[in-house]
Formats: sequence, structure tokens, C-alpha cells
Amino acid sequence: MTNRRQINYTIDAYFFTKVLFESHTHPNEKFDHNIDVKWNIETSSLEDNSIFVALNVKTDSETCSKTPYNIDIDTSCKLTLKEEREYSKELETAMVRNAASICYGAIRERVLELTSRSIWGSAIIPPNYFNGLTPNTESDE
Repeated sequence: MTNRRQINYTIDAYFFTKVLFESHTHPNEKFDHNIDVKWNIETSSLEDNSIFVALNVKTDSETCSKTPYNIDIDTSCKLTLKEEREYSKELETAMVRNAASICYGAIRERVLELTSRSIWGSAIIPPNYFNGLTPNTESDE
């Protein structure tokens, strides 16, 4: 069993900055309800032992004609380290991964909420665990 040290941080804020949602209105078309998405992320380390993550998730333009929904959602999250601890790349990476997961989870919930009363029915974007994410990662490509 791996012995990992717990990271104590606070979620100072997470919020949506853009929510664009479009439902196709062609009732006779056959759509794939698996929504393929692409994501882009921007990260910033702040002076007060905080990190700021801005995440964009949108429908993959190559497959958006095959899905009943087009989405383009931006959300942001700020985490601040609660404890006196030396700020390291490893710590920053863990905080970035956690912030990205918080943002992505909020986007998944919003997509489910927006699609739940649509003509095409509920849809949810696939999970993403951000295991390989580092502070320098910009997208899933």
C-alpha cells in the first residue's frame, strides 16, 4: 500500500464563466448519445500558496454532427494550501489535478442537468481522471 501524505487545502472558489449549450432540432435524425469532448486547461500558481485552474470542455468538432448536443463550457477553480508546507512541483501537480477534477465534475453535472429535459434525453460526458495532468499540460490532444 502506498503511503501518501494528505494535502490540506481549501476550495476558495469554483464557478462557471461560460455555458453554451445547443440541442439539434432534427427529430428524424439518428444520433450517437456518446458525447466526445475535448478539453483545454490553463493553470497559474499564485503567490499565496494557491493555484488557479481554468478548464474548457467542448464538443469534439470532428464528431459533433453525430451527437445531439453541442457544448462549450468554461469553469474555474482556486485552491489554497491550508498548512505551512514547502511548496513543491509535486504538491502543485496534485493541487492542479484536484482542481481540474472539481471543475470537470461540475461540468459533467451541468451537462446532465441541461440535457435532462431535452428532446434527445439525458446525456453525460465521459469521466476524466486527469492522472497524467501536470501544471504545464494545456489540452487532451
